[in-house]
Amino acid sequence: MSGCTFHVDPHPDEWGARVQEFDGELFGQSLEELRGDFKEELGIPVNKKIIVVGHQPTLFHPGIAAKFIAATQFAKQAGDVVVHLVVDHFDGDVGLVEVPHIDNGVASVVEKRLARTIANTPLIEQARAEVTSDCEMGQLLRDAEGQHAAAQFAHAMQLSMSPYAEVDYTLFSSELMMSSFGEKFINLMKGHEAECRDTYNRAVFNHPEANIAMLEEGKLPLWDTPNGMYPKALLLTALTRVGFADLFVHGHGGATYDVVMEEWVRNWLGIKLDNAVAVSADLRLDLKVNTIERARQLYTVPSAIEKDIINTVHSIEVAKAYSGQRKQLFDSLQSMRAEHGVRPDVQLIKRSLKVANKRDWPLFCYSPEQLQRLREAIAEYFVRVCCN
Repeated sequence: MSGCTFHVDPHPDEWGARVQEFDGELFGQSLEELRGDFKEELGIPVNKKIIVVGHQPTLFHPGIAAKFIAATQFAKQAGDVVVHLVVDHFDGDVGLVEVPHIDNGVASVVEKRLARTIANTPLIEQARAEVTSDCEMGQLLRDAEGQHAAAQFAHAMQLSMSPYAEVDYTLFSSELMMSSFGEKFINLMKGHEAECRDTYNRAVFNHPEANIAMLEEGKLPLWDTPNGMYPKALLLTALTRVGFADLFVHGHGGATYDVVMEEWVRNWLGIKLDNAVAVSADLRLDLKVNTIERARQLYTVPSAIEKDIINTVHSIEVAKAYSGQRKQLFDSLQSMRAEHGVRPDVQLIKRSLKVANKRDWPLFCYSPEQLQRLREAIAEYFVRVCCN
């Protein structure tokens, strides 16, 4: 159950072509100059390529870590930098996570509380979370920097990934909204509300597979809350990819929905975006769980009476067909199995196998050796492809 696979789209030798050169204008200013000003305001290098990986401040699974590993490998080749974009307005209870539990060869999912966070409240609006676990991940949460829960969890994950991936700068979604670029973009949306919404909804309609909701009349892609205004997913990636990212590394889900943003921005602002790639990975734990075949075997030949079972089966085989002796031996065999064996619960085993095949456990559930193998596999792939 410990198999590792990953997917990179397009191949790394094509990533350089996705690092986009921007021409044209926006807000009455050249895009090249505008992006340079935005990078300077955000405190990231103007003279280096910015490779962005974005995610909510949750406890990452290996598929998310793979994005950072791939971004690190690509950035190293040209001396570029990796930026972690934190979706700080995420409002999940990120301190409560699912972990595997094994009982007598049966896997199930149990919840583990690592820290006290609150659901339905943006993490940027929550103070640093009280850590309730003494596990290694709990210690990383204690050691992590940051004045609010979003920063705390984001930095903890950077610490967790540090043996495998490097992050040079950290930005928060709220920073983008409060920037001069963000303010100009929002004012442009509000000043051309109908056109903005119509092109947005048309793009959503054209891509039902993205599962993005259309905007209602009078609405823009914003979460307007009593404590602040936050970007919806497509607005956040638009601010990032138009504003400062030279290359954005998506996961499978992000790559699926961001085509909607690309069509929206192209039809509304006339800006064609190509600066995105996708990376995903499946890494499974080596959970020692029963299989249906093994459970049936243990029922058929219980280990405690294995010799008796073998002898009885042999006696049945040599007994006269349809004889009373053969029937008596067969009944005895079934009685021994019923007394010493456990009839397999096939449905329970199927549920257990489904749990064992999960690919999205938190990173701390995996061994350093497994994560190192993932890093090495991605690094080798980048070196092999890029050097050919």
